[in-house]
Amino acid sequence: MNPHIQAFRDVIAERALEDASRADERRRRGGAVGSLDGLPIAIKENVDTTPARCPAGLSFRRDYHPTQDAAATAALRGAGAVVLGVTVSDPGAFGVRTAEVTHPQQPSLSAGGSSGGSGAALAAELCFGTIGTDTGGSIRVPSACCAIAGLKPTRERVSLDGVFPLVWSLDHVGPMAKTVADVDLLAATLDPTGFAAPLRPGGKIVGYDPGYFADAEQVVREDFESVLAACRDLGYTVTEVSLPKPDEVLPIHGKIFSIESYAFYNSTYPDAVTEYPTLAADMFAYARSLGPETYVLAMRQRAALTQRVQAVLDEVDFVLTPTLPLLRPIKDAKGFMIGDQWIEFTFALVRYTCLFDHTGHPVLAMPMGIQGSGLATSVQVIGPLGGDQAVVQFGAELESALALNVDRAVSDLA
Repeated sequence: MNPHIQAFRDVIAERALEDASRADERRRRGGAVGSLDGLPIAIKENVDTTPARCPAGLSFRRDYHPTQDAAATAALRGAGAVVLGVTVSDPGAFGVRTAEVTHPQQPSLSAGGSSGGSGAALAAELCFGTIGTDTGGSIRVPSACCAIAGLKPTRERVSLDGVFPLVWSLDHVGPMAKTVADVDLLAATLDPTGFAAPLRPGGKIVGYDPGYFADAEQVVREDFESVLAACRDLGYTVTEVSLPKPDEVLPIHGKIFSIESYAFYNSTYPDAVTEYPTLAADMFAYARSLGPETYVLAMRQRAALTQRVQAVLDEVDFVLTPTLPLLRPIKDAKGFMIGDQWIEFTFALVRYTCLFDHTGHPVLAMPMGIQGSGLATSVQVIGPLGGDQAVVQFGAELESALALNVDRAVSDLA
């Protein structure tokens, strides 16, 4: 299957077989078994994983072999996980298309990105779980495209040591899996402190902002209404709140993303300019056109956005939004009509996600409505800073109430 969908950049079969044999031997001897003992895991190619080749999708890093595991990889291996290899990313993790990867169930559609290889590997059931990174939505977008679950943790709760950087103030690393329960298992391994943050006294309040996703496709809005109904059935009070709107957030996101990524590449790889990904080169040209005052103002605006989101979460326990505004992102599309405006591919897919990379709040993306043939609409569960465990536990409760069963029959790609 992998030769058809191209989910993996490098398969480390020899090391994986050795680790699997050790897990089998531990079981035979009745020894200590880690929480992930023997489970097959894949790691995104921008997260250092020995002895794999980990180029982060960049041609000028094509021969990069890390000498030690990233903190996230080491944590999973320490719990007994069998790492199969590293998954394909958009070059440098710029973008959310992962053009090299074929969606296992819907070849004409994007598997999302930049953790698209991770999403596709899960959709094709090639592994139990994966690790992705998220700078504007790159865990949650492929989770939505591939009808799986993924967690963007609270900023800095999962170590970025050994992760190839993109935007220093936005980068997150987190788990992806077929179910929320499986995400919970991986998340607990990545940060054994447990993420616990208590609900507000007398909690069980869910907020949503209908204006935030008013431009979503009808099927997305209808499935979201079903989620709100499920919350009410579970005993939660559902109330309207006010979030910063996407059209306010996206210009701020574009400026900070472009300026910080340009600063890193210009200082670290100035001689590779002819090999920069097209999207990156365009962003860097944009960054060069901006003055330092633009960055300072954008950072002040981000602080204000964060305060506004935090004020909402001071009043409710969780906030819900759709993950994507559309169900079927065509892989080769240049952009999409979102509501009454045409929006470029990347900005269309991060439209509902990028805000929470800036605020740092934990966000779980999970299926909310099955649409057949491996497709599902997706909902985001946003929680208080440090409340990752509460977010995942609520997501698991919601997952059980929705009782979704994603059909993962794989398309004939041969």
